[in-house]
Amino acid sequence: MLAGSVVALAAFAVSPRSSLSDMRARKARHYYLQGLKASAENRGPEAYEFLAKAYAIDPSNMDVAYDFGLLRLNLPFDSIYADSEPLRALGMMSDYVKAHPEDAVKAQFYAYNAIVLDTIPEALATYKAVCEALPDDADNLPMLADAYMRSGDAHNALATLSRYELIEGYSPEVTLRKAAYHISEGDTIGAIEEANSLIAANPRLAQYHLLKGQLMSYLNKNDSAYMSYLDAEKLDPADGSTQYALANYFKTVGDSTAYASRIYRALLAESFGLDSKLSILSDYLGTLSRDAASLQRGDTLFRVLGEQYPHEAPLLDFSARWEAYKGNFGEAVESMRYALDLDPSNKDYWSTMLAYLVAADREQEAMEQYSHAVEQAGETPELTLMYASAAQQLDSIAVVKSAFSKLIADFVPEFGLDGRLQSKAPAKNLDYYNIFAVSSYYEGYGDALAEHYKRHPEKKELEDSICDAYENSLFLFPDNALSLNNYAFFLCEHGGDLEKAREMSRKSISYNESSTNLDTYAWILFRMGDYKEARAYQGAAIEKAIEEGTESEELYSHYGDILFMNGEPDLAVEYWEKALELSPDDALLKKKVDHRTFFYN
Repeated sequence: MLAGSVVALAAFAVSPRSSLSDMRARKARHYYLQGLKASAENRGPEAYEFLAKAYAIDPSNMDVAYDFGLLRLNLPFDSIYADSEPLRALGMMSDYVKAHPEDAVKAQFYAYNAIVLDTIPEALATYKAVCEALPDDADNLPMLADAYMRSGDAHNALATLSRYELIEGYSPEVTLRKAAYHISEGDTIGAIEEANSLIAANPRLAQYHLLKGQLMSYLNKNDSAYMSYLDAEKLDPADGSTQYALANYFKTVGDSTAYASRIYRALLAESFGLDSKLSILSDYLGTLSRDAASLQRGDTLFRVLGEQYPHEAPLLDFSARWEAYKGNFGEAVESMRYALDLDPSNKDYWSTMLAYLVAADREQEAMEQYSHAVEQAGETPELTLMYASAAQQLDSIAVVKSAFSKLIADFVPEFGLDGRLQSKAPAKNLDYYNIFAVSSYYEGYGDALAEHYKRHPEKKELEDSICDAYENSLFLFPDNALSLNNYAFFLCEHGGDLEKAREMSRKSISYNESSTNLDTYAWILFRMGDYKEARAYQGAAIEKAIEEGTESEELYSHYGDILFMNGEPDLAVEYWEKALELSPDDALLKKKVDHRTFFYN
């Protein structure tokens, strides 16, 4: 009896401690399961709170530690600012991964985060353990190979991928990866041998020969690339990828006729969908000049696609862009009408059509179509801007003001167009891009007012409103290059502060060295009497315009004036004549050319 009592007392003494431990474990498990449920339901903050409680109660639970650590690494609301904290969160996951390497999914998450945190040895050790625990699961081998490469061990990386090929067989994806590993080590011969091994595995597959050709092209071995492409073509003449590869080969060697022929064949290929064909055609059209022969080739290729896809809105949209590029804005409008018949709620199509109507000098129609566009697709800033552009062309400045007021009020209701802004506070919640958008709207309104003033020079009161618009734009976004340039030009043309204009213009060039910005700076220098420096900048503006394809009457006219003041009258007349060709109705230019001298007006 005494012995039994001692045993009972001993049991009683141990029981409370065991019960307390079990209770903590059960409580931790309860919070853990609640955390997993919240996470599955995308309730991130709640999941975090539950897992944090579970971990605080029982940090020895490896499941809890893993999931809490992973959540800390991937949830943005966790306050992990110290460099050591992400690594500490990763460390919380490590015990589970080391104890259960067969749980490949969790191990992969762990290794991925180890790579993100630049702890490559940890990632490598994890992938090794997973591959050893699951020797028949080849899917982990490419990740192990990547970890080897990240640690600088190309030999083992290649050996690991070879092991993968023994299990899964050859594939283009693995061959390309192995070739890339060889190339990173400077071993081009090894890279080529990988391609040869792929072909040897199945020499009748055209895509294997194509892959080798692309590899040879990357290595600048164009003749070898061409031979591989021809081998691929023999096996599958209709394959679009091979035809496109051959087209790029002929583009590289400068054979424009063969290039066009292969592009034609690629567009006929059934192996490409419309999106791929439009991408190919876009690349090809970008190589064409504006001469009649080139434009005719482009028309031919559009007909090829039109016959294949007669009722596809994306093709009609692309065709409209091509017509606009050629200056045929009426045809562009008609193509967009057909595209909108097929896709009437497409906001981009509506704004594009309004742009073409404005370009076709059909501004009134554009304004009428705006209401229809809003009914069909809803209002967008792009549509409102095109509406304002049409109104500007019609000199309806009240409509322009209403449109820009709405655009700005949609972002900041407190901001208006009358007077200058005194505080940025109402816009404090806008991000960088939205602040820039509002700045651009003020700039656009300033441009519209400046254009209206140009037509009505008697309205001197507009000068203050124009300056207010530009000042507001720069008040919100001081680095707006377009505002800086256009404001500087306005001040220069209308007797403003030339020193201020020069500083703004110089700043705009530092952001965007375009022909327009260079021209503005040169013209300010001209107005200031610094003719030598003005000549240098205007010459640079002309060179940049030729590069951009944006030569204009104004650029040539300015250069002529600057050249004349630099004592080069013959060259000045040459550029005035160039300007007159672009603007034959300009009376002042004609006067300069006829008298071979400079006139202010």
